[in-house]
Amino acid sequence: MAITDVVVDDRIRAELGDRLHQVLGCLYAGNCQTCGRPLGQVPTTLSVSDLGSAIAADLHHATCRLSAWREIQITWADAHFRTSHTIGFVMPGESQGRPDPRAMLLVNPSLEQVVLTRDRGGRPTVQPNVGFQAAGLRTPLEVGFDRPLADVVAELRADRAVVVFESGLFGPFEFVLDQETYELAARHGSVVLAVTHAVDPHAVRGLPDLAPVMGGQATVMGLVELESVRRGRPNVPGPDLGKRLVVQWDPHEIWAGELVDHQAELLSDADAKAWAEQRLAGRELHPWEPLGAAGPVGWSTVVKDLHNQFVLVCHSDGWRLVELYARSQGTIDEPNARAWASEEIKHRLGIPAAVWTPGPTSIDATTLYAAV
Repeated sequence: MAITDVVVDDRIRAELGDRLHQVLGCLYAGNCQTCGRPLGQVPTTLSVSDLGSAIAADLHHATCRLSAWREIQITWADAHFRTSHTIGFVMPGESQGRPDPRAMLLVNPSLEQVVLTRDRGGRPTVQPNVGFQAAGLRTPLEVGFDRPLADVVAELRADRAVVVFESGLFGPFEFVLDQETYELAARHGSVVLAVTHAVDPHAVRGLPDLAPVMGGQATVMGLVELESVRRGRPNVPGPDLGKRLVVQWDPHEIWAGELVDHQAELLSDADAKAWAEQRLAGRELHPWEPLGAAGPVGWSTVVKDLHNQFVLVCHSDGWRLVELYARSQGTIDEPNARAWASEEIKHRLGIPAAVWTPGPTSIDATTLYAAV
């Protein structure tokens, strides 16, 4: 059942307006997103962090975090604190006038936190994390089931299905299945996956309880192929763009972009900037600015007139020059960092979610790389 007894700051009420009811209707009393302990022993507060392009609304103990609308300094809760609930069931359907039931897997990936995006009118509305959409899932009104998702796969085990996002953005999610649902999944070689904030799957008792799932923007869906089916089909690689992508974050900011070059020598800052300027020869640059709010880990510059931004960052194996696609301030955890970067790269390059792997990094930072 959605949480109702929660302390809400006046600024949050003013910013959300009538959308406050929608937000509270999508939050459930799981764990405090500050300390990780169960909610309910003390009053619960609603906290909102506004990064501009994304907004996070989450629940906390009143003794851990006061209710407030915080701008710029967005703090994504530790992924281990979030509670995900799942359920698998038979969804009735019809094809060419004949019954065609399907195995459906429903997951709420975070009972205590929702992500909001602004609609065309600038009003915040609840949507599943943009990383799910980057993986190809769509709202019930937009989704098509003619082809499976490229970066998501399901595996049938003894009495359950396990859904894996191959990019590592989310999950894996496990769904306990009854025999009928299991056999339907095996027969079709696929399942319908629905990611929602509209309901708590553990509270679903019948099809009428699913009505909120099929309307609005709080659900995204897609057809997920079984791993056994995918394994038996020839692998057709996607287009090779020949680009090396980088995303790096620390306690103060996150950025993502395309690697321009790597200098393996551990040069001084002055020599590293001279090397970068040679690589950017012919472009008029603004003066270099320190990169890193807690202390310089590199440098950033902007090309005059064109406004292209570059960062020069010192890693454990030398210096890297990166052309930025996006940059934002705030604190973020790894799943949301991966999702944010994949969405920015999707908008920039028009490709699905990249497969990120760890690599050389800076002090107090995390850096992931992807080849596309």
